[in-house]
Amino acid sequence: MTEIRTVLVPVDLQQHSDALAGYALHLAAQLGARVRFVHVRTEVEYLSVYDSSTFEAFEEKNRREAAERLRAFGERWQARGWVGDTVLLEGEAADAIVAHARDTAADLIIMATHGVQGMEKILLGSVADRVVKRAPCPVLLFNPFRHLAAAPR
Repeated sequence: MTEIRTVLVPVDLQQHSDALAGYALHLAAQLGARVRFVHVRTEVEYLSVYDSSTFEAFEEKNRREAAERLRAFGERWQARGWVGDTVLLEGEAADAIVAHARDTAADLIIMATHGVQGMEKILLGSVADRVVKRAPCPVLLFNPFRHLAAAPR
């Protein structure tokens, strides 16, 4: 069996990121593995013949805010004893996660599902689904909605 030394944990910095981080760190500790949190910032396309300086300023502000939110996220977990690093990636989420996992020889990816269904899944697809199909290593999916699934209907 392959030893798991590096765990890649993509976080969207939304409401379930802390639950995912806690789970990933607990599991990584059991494996003796190091955790790297990554956040993917999707660039917005600018398709205009007009002055792009306002758009460029928006993109730079967005990039700074994403980096700051990821830094703060990492610091919160460092205060709880986590030792690792954070990386801000750019591009389409699934592509960036898979490429980073390949480039860094990650041994495992632990990521959350968002539970999209119906038309949203048809139109947007699932980042988790695309990562599972293309990742160079095993992918463990964390269901942040598991407490809802256990509730009686």
